[in-house]
Amino acid sequence: MKDRYYWTFLDIVKDTSEPPPAIIEDGILLDETLLLIIGPPKVGKTFLAFNLATALVSGRSFACFKIRSEHKVVILSAEGGYFPNRKRIRRITKGLTKEQLHNVSYCSNARAKLDDEEDYEKLLEELEWISPDVLMIDPLIRFHSVDENSSSSMAGVLGKI
Repeated sequence: MKDRYYWTFLDIVKDTSEPPPAIIEDGILLDETLLLIIGPPKVGKTFLAFNLATALVSGRSFACFKIRSEHKVVILSAEGGYFPNRKRIRRITKGLTKEQLHNVSYCSNARAKLDDEEDYEKLLEELEWISPDVLMIDPLIRFHSVDENSSSSMAGVLGKI
C-alpha cells in the first residue's frame, strides 16, 4: 500500500499493514516522515527544537511529546551561532549521560543548500556517516535558495528531505 498514490476508501478500510514505528507517539512523528515547527521569528522554535532533541536522545517524554525510546539526532543550525547556542545547550542537557550527549550532533555553521546537488550530496554523505534517526534543520529557509511561496519549488526541497 505504501507505494501507491491513490487508494479507495475500501482499500483503506481493508488495509491491515502496520504503520512505521513512532519516534514521537500519537502520530506526531513516525519513522521516515516529516515534522515542521513553524512560527514567526523569535518565538522559541530553536529552543523547542533543542528541548525536543534532548528528549529524543534521552527517550523521555517532553511537554506533550510522548517518546518511548532513545534516538540519535542531528541538528543543522544556520542561526544563533555556536556560543549563544552553547549556553542554551548546557542548560537544556543537564542530567543527560555522556552517551546521550554523544548521540546529538550539532552543526552551528551549516550552509548546505538542499537545492544545490553538490551540497546535497555532501550533506547526504555526512548524514550517512552519522546515521541519525532524526534530522532537525533550523531554519529551513537558510538551507535552500528557492522561493518559499512557490509550492513547486518547495516540493523539490521538501522531497530531498
